Amino acid sequence: MQIIGFGETYEEHLFMQRQYLLDPPVEEGDVSCIERIMRIEMRKARATRLPKYLETYPEFLYLYNYGDNLEHLIKVEKVIEDYSFGHPTLLEEEGACPSEDVGGSRGYEEFLEAWNNPLHPEHERMCEWGTSQRYRELNIPQINKVMESMLKLKKIMSQ
Repeated sequence: MQIIGFGETYEEHLFMQRQYLLDPPVEEGDVSCIERIMRIEMRKARATRLPKYLETYPEFLYLYNYGDNLEHLIKVEKVIEDYSFGHPTLLEEEGACPSEDVGGSRGYEEFLEAWNNPLHPEHERMCEWGTSQRYRELNIPQINKVMESMLKLKKIMSQ
């Protein structure tokens, strides 16, 4: 996840099962949010076999940058049965990820308004800040090249 732009590789992050989504919403800063996270069975991300996990939980939350509470809902939309590559491949995206310390979802919306509008009064300042934070649009071919060099998939055999 972090390779394709969801935060830096040193960022603390958490994957949450769908049952987390079904709990009642929590107000920002509510102590019960921490209690909910503490109830979740924790496993190391590197020790979790993704194909097996996704069979059970095809929809999950990816939470990173705890200070800004940035969340992404990840959904498996389809499985490519005759997939011939030996590495994960990003097929499409719906926009780049927020820069470090952007100020949460609302801060990111405000940042994008200024970043994408040359007439916005904060455009120049936000472009300077975004560039200093290494904000960039996702480059799918570049991401796939990095994933090919870093991540190898094992052939999954049907039993």
